[in-house]
Amino acid sequence: MARARFEHVTRRFDGTLALDDFTLEVDEGEFLVLVGPSGCGKTTALRCLSGLDEPDEGAVYIGDVDVTYVEPADRDVAMVFQNYALYPYLSVFDNIAFPLKMRKVPKGERKQRVESVAEMLDIMPLLKRNPRELSGGQRQRVALGRAIVRDPAVFLLDEPLSNLDAQLRGQTRTELVRLQRELGTTTIYVTHDQTEAMTMGHRLAVLNEGKLQQLATPMEIYSRPANSFVARFIGSPPMNQMDATVDHDEQRLRTFYGWLPIPADMLAVLATRTKVIVGLRPEHARLTSAASSSTSDDAGLSLRVDVVEALGSDTYVTSSTGLRARLPEGVTARIGETLQIDCADTRLHLFDSETGARLG
Repeated sequence: MARARFEHVTRRFDGTLALDDFTLEVDEGEFLVLVGPSGCGKTTALRCLSGLDEPDEGAVYIGDVDVTYVEPADRDVAMVFQNYALYPYLSVFDNIAFPLKMRKVPKGERKQRVESVAEMLDIMPLLKRNPRELSGGQRQRVALGRAIVRDPAVFLLDEPLSNLDAQLRGQTRTELVRLQRELGTTTIYVTHDQTEAMTMGHRLAVLNEGKLQQLATPMEIYSRPANSFVARFIGSPPMNQMDATVDHDEQRLRTFYGWLPIPADMLAVLATRTKVIVGLRPEHARLTSAASSSTSDDAGLSLRVDVVEALGSDTYVTSSTGLRARLPEGVTARIGETLQIDCADTRLHLFDSETGARLG
């Protein structure tokens, strides 16, 4: 295993910036997740590291070696693609053994290594089958096996679970985390699914429009998002974000839905500001009462219930304008009812109204 590093990498496609001055270091043995919306540059970053794409500017390193212009076959990386990219005319055994055959590994050693990986992935009974005879989950394991058998310095995984159904995705997610922990191989995993990102990565690198927005542990990003984009993207359901006017006389924030007190530790930060963006996660909203109208002057936000989502353990209510809150256990709400909600000071997030950068 080895470190992987991007230094000021820029990649353009027909004038469009896929990666914009992208700098990132992945620690040895780390499971790092690149997460962001479609088109944000995640796959381009993997392709630049693997050698399938060449940066227009900057450099990529594996260990201390600059591999920017090194051939893909000489980089000691293994990549698992979204569509698995198995050879349809080869058996499972031969698919897994293929990279060893290309390296002229002796036949006896090839057999031993393939069977060892197949045992690890619980696909021993499948070794004589062809890919067309396998389910999506089985094909995904074969693709992983072909990567693992090489014992590379770095694993690159490009949305490998996206073709699986929801239940199998959850199961395979757990297995991937266990495998990476056992193997200890430096791993870069690409996904647009923030649930996968939060549950799998040692650290997350959040990208948007080719730029790195934040690099931190999942809980650091959840608790202290660097900007309003990260706050909105990480979390399910997404964070409520509201334009607010700062009322310095009353020391409160006025929004379309009502008002909230300014957190005590933010008074100095907001001293010269008149407008901010207020963030409140639905799970951190507190139900205070049912309000008779949305114009109540009581402290808090008025949410007129337009949608009720009962998910078993949790129930969420949403207004027609998008304000959402999680109801306490045992509490129900009716369509058309207006609820009054607020939030503990420590649960509010404030962002610059122009740049979206976190305040405080």
